[in-house]
Amino acid sequence: METGHMPWEKNFDHNSVLDRAMMLFWERGYRGVSMADLVEELGINRSSLYSTFGQKEDLFVQALVRYDTTHRQGWLDDLARRSDPVDSIRQVFAEVAAAPEATRRLGCLLVNTTLEFPAKSPRSAALVRQAFLSTQQFFEEQLLRARQADQLDPAIDVAGLATALLALFLGMRVLARAERPPETIQPILRQVDILLRGADLGTGSIAEW
Repeated sequence: METGHMPWEKNFDHNSVLDRAMMLFWERGYRGVSMADLVEELGINRSSLYSTFGQKEDLFVQALVRYDTTHRQGWLDDLARRSDPVDSIRQVFAEVAAAPEATRRLGCLLVNTTLEFPAKSPRSAALVRQAFLSTQQFFEEQLLRARQADQLDPAIDVAGLATALLALFLGMRVLARAERPPETIQPILRQVDILLRGADLGTGSIAEW
């Protein structure tokens, strides 16, 4: 009796394939990746690709979820566990600024998706909106922690400041994707510092980032 795989049995690791697809979309963009590219780069045949992941947009949406879970939510969850909420906020911007050039140029797949086709994929647009809202909530939660620790002026509009931090964060991602020189990031870091200083969140200077 043969013990080989049946014709319909999948003999690949789902998450590994999804990770490779995510990298393709991240590097080339949605329009820059064809089904033929996916078949070749992922190392599985077309029928298996369709039966497991669906059409190209279906696979892209799954890759986008995978990116959000591992590269955004997981990262912010780690930062949120820091004892100092102000440090958590600063680290978001510091780590983006300190990333290797090749990584910075990839940008953020969520932001890239918004820039590439903001209204042509409702499912992708919904995922991006939720991710941005979640990031804003991260900033707001850290600011509330800071208020509870008497690090934040009680008069500060926490929701408004969280929105401003989100805008600066997304701006950094867009500039990085546009391959602007690293020095263009410094004004954003300075603006973050000004916002945090204005909220009485500490006296650290931008040089300490």
